[in-house]
Amino acid sequence: MLADVHEETLRLARLVEELLLLARADANQDISLETHETGITTEGSIQHEPTVELDHEVLQLVRQLRRRLSTEGSQLKLEVGHIEPVRVRGDEESLRRVALILLDNALKYTPVGSEEEAGRVIVSLERVNGQAALRVRDTGIGMEPADLEHIFDRFYRADRARSHQGTGLGLPIAQMLVEQLGGHITAESTPGKGSTFSVWLTLA
Repeated sequence: MLADVHEETLRLARLVEELLLLARADANQDISLETHETGITTEGSIQHEPTVELDHEVLQLVRQLRRRLSTEGSQLKLEVGHIEPVRVRGDEESLRRVALILLDNALKYTPVGSEEEAGRVIVSLERVNGQAALRVRDTGIGMEPADLEHIFDRFYRADRARSHQGTGLGLPIAQMLVEQLGGHITAESTPGKGSTFSVWLTLA
């Protein structure tokens, strides 16, 4: 019973944090967690954006998530695809949060599979037409076209995703953070085969 209470407390804390982020954005305030270090004003205007070596951040996050999967005894495979040295403008915490949301979602909605064909999540980072392209691809449950149109709507959860824990706020927050950094995020999905989320950012 205590474990259930603890888990519910953590879930509510995450929900409150996500709602606060969205409320600040709605009020045209900066939603960076480190405004005093990033040089971004409360109105959201950027004065002196720092640069971030995104490839380093992504690889570090992958290592941490692999340790978590190992601790949990999960058979899911978190793989690193093509990774190029990429430097972008923005604050480190926002970029890390975006990558974590996408990777967490991919792991959550990817079945473990069998020993012969385990579920896979693949992350890649490269330069494409003068932009940085961070992609997270999975072999998960996928989404119907009708659901794909609404995945960035707040609190929206597709029918196939309702059996998994979540608030329906992760992707809207990721989209908002990416747009605040001057980029955009896209999604492709095939039911039963998996999804690919791509984050496009300006190179530093």
